Amino acid sequence: MAEFMAVSSLDSTFFSDHEKQTRQSWRRSHSLSLSSKGGLPETDANILPDTSDLPESDLEKANSSEDPKPAFAGFDPSSFPDGGLQAWLVVSGAFCCLFCSFGWVNCVCSPIGASLIFYPAMSSTGTWFFKRRALAFGIMAAGSSLGGVILPIMVDRIIARAGFPWAMRGAAFLLLALLIYANLTVRSRLPPSPKPWSLMEFVLPFRELTFSLVVFASFLFFAGMFLPFTFVILSAQHDGMSERLAAYLVPILNAVSIFGRTIPGYIADKSGRFNTMIITCILSTLLVLCLWLPARGNIPYILFAAFYGFSSGAFVSLAPALVAQISDIRQIGVRTGSMFAVVSVAALMGNPIGGALVSSEDGGYWGLQVFCGVMMGAGSLVFVVSRWSLAGWGYVKV
Repeated sequence: MAEFMAVSSLDSTFFSDHEKQTRQSWRRSHSLSLSSKGGLPETDANILPDTSDLPESDLEKANSSEDPKPAFAGFDPSSFPDGGLQAWLVVSGAFCCLFCSFGWVNCVCSPIGASLIFYPAMSSTGTWFFKRRALAFGIMAAGSSLGGVILPIMVDRIIARAGFPWAMRGAAFLLLALLIYANLTVRSRLPPSPKPWSLMEFVLPFRELTFSLVVFASFLFFAGMFLPFTFVILSAQHDGMSERLAAYLVPILNAVSIFGRTIPGYIADKSGRFNTMIITCILSTLLVLCLWLPARGNIPYILFAAFYGFSSGAFVSLAPALVAQISDIRQIGVRTGSMFAVVSVAALMGNPIGGALVSSEDGGYWGLQVFCGVMMGAGSLVFVVSRWSLAGWGYVKV
């Protein structure tokens, strides 16, 4: 790859027309041979920025300017296992991490603990997969959906039979068992390279247009995405659904979200992660404005919970995959952390704004639903712009 880049940069200055034609012919044949082996992605969307002038900043290019030996396996697509026992064990352990990170955020320590298991699991998983990375992230993220189905029901049943203290003990023992397994299986494919912590490392990615657009789009989408999870039960009861039936809407959302986090991930690896993200975000927007907003009665609400659980689940698994696609493999954790630090503000703002809109309408939900749909629609449009910044308007896998 370094030889390919060198030839490209020197064509216009040092070579004659004949030499240019010779090298262009070599490049075409070389690229075709690599493509036939699956060595190169379809677009430049997965190619890291050229950091050949700073080899120490990129493990895949380390020592390439001084040592003729092959660089340590890292970014080269053929060096990613993309499967195998150890890689899938990492995914299974990451699945357990996200199962445990669900729901335990009601005090100061719990969200810190959830973050400390979420980000290492996600970053480690990304080092094992390249072509199937969205699928791997989707399976990993499905853990939180399964936790959203099992944990509330389990805690509620134990409280009814044995009281609150034993409910917490039972949940703690379950989480302990899962996290022991996660500690035995989750590991990065690349060796650690400790370096001093720097705040600027989290800020510098925002100098890149595509990264900033992805974060901004995620911010807008997040501002509306969790409103149905919070208000769909109250909205359904306001429109005549019984309290007993309405209580099942969020479990339906979470259950269907398991498929929403895995199936779109598989499709994204085939047709492009940005392409799939845009489609699922637009679908979520349409479901809010065209199904939730006019919903009256039990069937529309149940259908909305099922379909929205699928479409919104895709966003949760694909957002980290988009960041990984445009990032140096050793910066995936830092850059994903930067993204979630920004979008967490949107998630924090969304519910209070939604509650204020409901209060301003004396208990009506029309304003909240419109706000939800508009914010998600705006996020979808910015995702379109981010894709354009990466690959233009033509339809390609990106």
